[in-house]
Amino acid sequence: MTQPHQPPATNSDPPTELSGPPYDGRNYAPTYPPPAQPPAGQEYGPATGPASQPGSAPYGRVAIAPYPQTPESQTLAETPAPVPAYKHWWFWMIVVLALAVAGLVLAYLTEHDIHLREHNATNSTTPASPAPSPSPTVGAQAAVNNSNAQPATLGQGVFVVGKDLPEGRYVITPADGQTGGLVVSNQSDPVIVNEVLGGPNGVPSVTSDLRPGDQVKVTGLSSISLAPSTAAPATTLTAGNWTVGVDLKAGNYVIAPVQAGEIGTLKVTRGSDPPVVSETLGGTQGVSNVSVELQDGDVVSLSGLPAGVSLSTSG
Repeated sequence: MTQPHQPPATNSDPPTELSGPPYDGRNYAPTYPPPAQPPAGQEYGPATGPASQPGSAPYGRVAIAPYPQTPESQTLAETPAPVPAYKHWWFWMIVVLALAVAGLVLAYLTEHDIHLREHNATNSTTPASPAPSPSPTVGAQAAVNNSNAQPATLGQGVFVVGKDLPEGRYVITPADGQTGGLVVSNQSDPVIVNEVLGGPNGVPSVTSDLRPGDQVKVTGLSSISLAPSTAAPATTLTAGNWTVGVDLKAGNYVIAPVQAGEIGTLKVTRGSDPPVVSETLGGTQGVSNVSVELQDGDVVSLSGLPAGVSLSTSG
């Protein structure tokens, strides 16, 4: 019997026994065992010559040595891949800051829009309702209940209203032939009254409300007299504080010094607003008269002008 075809043996490989049925004279394709695996670190490439060539790998494949490593290729191989930006903490910090800034801008724009709407609504063409007339008790020195006022005499010193004398509205005069200073103050108003009483350069009397806690300071006088004031409409005012609606009627007035050549100050206050009038009246440095509309609750404060001022209605 004819033996099966055997592939030629190489110098390095022993003969390999083929598998399959016995040869019966017909042409069969030989069956070869699976190719051997290359050694570690190497791989097979295409054959460069016949399988029987000495030194070649079996069955048409050859072993190829690894590509030689260089410093450059080693560096490239060891360089890690770049990390995406979203995996860094600073990326999310930037995102948070951007959101915070956007929120602040949105809040500012919203508030600005609200203020603009309110401003437009306030300045619309809709006529505003007239302001109510002030109450007789609105004035900074609104009149007190004078039923508690009692005649009193005070010497030189400092006296507290509510402790040394009852509250009320008083007309204060100096002792005959004497001249000195009179100051009335409290914690909120240091100058309710500041006058020279008596003598050729002083005023003959001062009319003012005295409230609990007010301090009355008398200097240079042996005594002063305090008489309860009668609430009668006046056409002449002397030094002191006068309440419109109590001491005089509301209306339009022209206020002028009674005695030509005298000089003093005139102030009209209305609640906590700035003074309606604040003028030097008389003399060569002051105005000759003042025209003003007085409302209930206004306080007319007069300093200096020993003979007082006259009030004549106008309009």
